[in-house]
Amino acid sequence: MQKSQITNGMIFELRTRSTYYVIEGMVYIKTMEHTLVPCETLWDFLEDYENDLTSKNSSSLDIVRIFDNEEKMIWSIFQIDWSKVPVDTKVLVKNSENGGWEKRHFAGFINGEVATFSNGMTSWSTLRPNNPILVSWKYAKLVPEETTTNKKIDDEFKAYCHKVRCSECDYKPRRNNKCDCHFNWLVNNYNLYKK
Repeated sequence: MQKSQITNGMIFELRTRSTYYVIEGMVYIKTMEHTLVPCETLWDFLEDYENDLTSKNSSSLDIVRIFDNEEKMIWSIFQIDWSKVPVDTKVLVKNSENGGWEKRHFAGFINGEVATFSNGMTSWSTLRPNNPILVSWKYAKLVPEETTTNKKIDDEFKAYCHKVRCSECDYKPRRNNKCDCHFNWLVNNYNLYKK
């Protein structure tokens, strides 16, 4: 959604949860008493926003949801196109709004809900690769991507190696190739994307 697409009859919400209504070219804020108080023209209001609806002044003022005049959400900054999320992407999931987030790996969809591999497994580590056990969740979000450096990755791998003897290693090399161990650990612990 672009700021030029906000028109009369729409309702939008900021990150602060403040709700605004667009009526005949004017922006009105909904007060705690559920009354509408005029702010300024839509044009003037949107001058403080980038085209992607982020605020030029403060991220707390970003427009995060837009509703139509029947209060049906038509856009959210939080929406994720799960069909474009690669299998094994790290996600946080839960089944109740008040529950704690659990770390899992994305597997697909089950009846319109996000599905993950059971017990934190991945498509690579599941015990039943041809018929993996999947769990569906009511709430899901992507884990924010963190950038890392080769040095940090190497240090993490060295720490793992020093903690676990090679004979007990989950990533022990095949065909006497020591590189397999490092590569298998890397694939299991990081999402890798081609530049």
